[in-house]
Amino acid sequence: MGFLGLSVAGIMIHYSLMFLLATISFYTVRAQGIVWGYYNLFNIARMPDEAFANQGVFKAVFTYVLPMLLVSNVPVRILAGKITDPGMIFLLIILCGVCFAASEWGWRTSLKRYTSASS
Repeated sequence: MGFLGLSVAGIMIHYSLMFLLATISFYTVRAQGIVWGYYNLFNIARMPDEAFANQGVFKAVFTYVLPMLLVSNVPVRILAGKITDPGMIFLLIILCGVCFAASEWGWRTSLKRYTSASS
């Protein structure tokens, strides 16, 4: 059940970040490069976070700012029974709410800029 719940939180984070990037299309003509850049960055999540143990700033950015390492590592550790820091579970849940709130704010802010698609 923990794995399922944390997987849903990870999916919500991924959705929120992608949705926030999609709102950039209200400000630019072509936002495809930004979305493809996000997919390339998300490839970082394929590796365990121990691979970045000596990468202080890099690991901090991809744990707290763009929580890709949390999305992929915390649910798997729960499933494998190898969670060493329960704070990471709470961090994933908190960042899920933060990312969702940020995407909601980005959507509402971008909608104010929208005029029309046809004129």
